[in-house]
Amino acid sequence: MITIRDANEADLPAIVDIYNQSIPSGRATADTRPVSVTDRVEWFRQFDPARRPIWVAEDEGRVVGCVYLTWFYHARPAYDKTAEISTYVATDYQRKGVGTLLKTKMIEACPRLGVENVISMYFDHNEPTEKVNQRLGFKVVGHLPEIADVFGISPEEVQAAVDDIAEHEDEVWEVHRQIEERNALGNPSDVEGKLAQARAKRLAWLAEKQKEHSLEACRVGNRA
Repeated sequence: MITIRDANEADLPAIVDIYNQSIPSGRATADTRPVSVTDRVEWFRQFDPARRPIWVAEDEGRVVGCVYLTWFYHARPAYDKTAEISTYVATDYQRKGVGTLLKTKMIEACPRLGVENVISMYFDHNEPTEKVNQRLGFKVVGHLPEIADVFGISPEEVQAAVDDIAEHEDEVWEVHRQIEERNALGNPSDVEGKLAQARAKRLAWLAEKQKEHSLEACRVGNRA
C-alpha cells in the first residue's frame, strides 16, 4: 500500500537514486549526468513543510517516488502564490498511478500552503506527464521552443529517437505485465531472460545514439 509523508534527510539517497533513474531517457530532466547525495544536501534543506514541501511515496518501507514544490522565478515575493511542481517515480513503479497520486495530493494541499497557481514544465516528448496534467486540469499557457539540448542530437533525429525508445520501453513493460499476470510465458528464468533481453535492446540503442534529444521545447501548465 502506498503511503505519502514528508521527506526527511534520511530519504535523500533514495530520492537521488529515483531522480538519477530518470536521466537516461532524457524525458524528465535536463540533467545529463547522475547527481550525488552530496550535490543535493543544500537543495533538500531549502524545502519548507509549511510552504514548499517535499514528500515521498513509500511502499512497505521503500521510497518509490517523490513530489515537491519549489519557489517560482527566484522566489521573488510577488510570485509567492505560484509554485512549480516536480514529480519523480522509481522506474519499476511507473505506470502504476504513483506519480498521479503524488501530484494530486500535492495540488490538493496547495490552498493550505498558500499556493494558488501550480506550474508544471515538461519536454514535449514526455507524454506520460502531459497526460497526467490533462487529467488533473492543467492548461497549456506557454511553449518554449529550442531551449534545451540534452544529448546533442539534432532536432531532425528527435522523433525517430522517441519512437524507438518507446518501442523498447513497451517491450519491457509487456514482459512486466506478463510476469504480473503469470501467463504462459514459461518458467521464471525464461521470463527474466526475456525481460533482460528487452532492457538490453533498449540500452544498446541508447548507447549508440547517446540518448535522445529534448525535442526543442517545454510546455507550461497552470492550474488555479
